[in-house]
Amino acid sequence: MLDLYSNNYLDRVDYVFLDDPRYLDKVKAFPWAVPMLIIDDNGPVAMDPLDYDELYAIIEESYDREINDEDQFKISILYSSYASSISLLYDSIEPLISKSFLYPALRIKIRDVDYDETVRNLKSKATSIYNSFKEKLPEPPL
Repeated sequence: MLDLYSNNYLDRVDYVFLDDPRYLDKVKAFPWAVPMLIIDDNGPVAMDPLDYDELYAIIEESYDREINDEDQFKISILYSSYASSISLLYDSIEPLISKSFLYPALRIKIRDVDYDETVRNLKSKATSIYNSFKEKLPEPPL
């Protein structure tokens, strides 16, 4: 937050503290990971991992990062305790191939990406994607 203040961005963003249920109505989206960036009423556009350079680019509407969708998808699962738990529970990433997760995870609203094509690609590779990183997921308690 101090970094946002020192770079004059604090007046352009609203913080929503998700530890208070009264703020969940303002979010209007499931908080898969924290931080999650929501632009106006367009819903979430990015979620953890989200660094300051990326945040500034999104705020300035100058976002131009190249993203490998498969890698970003895996990283977003690993950064989200909830998504990691779902993939462990189902022994699959398929339940996470959804608009509510993919839009912020892959920054779909701020990139020129064909959502349907992305979904088809991830679904066709779901087993191999999951197998490529499942050892990085936390072990469930016994």
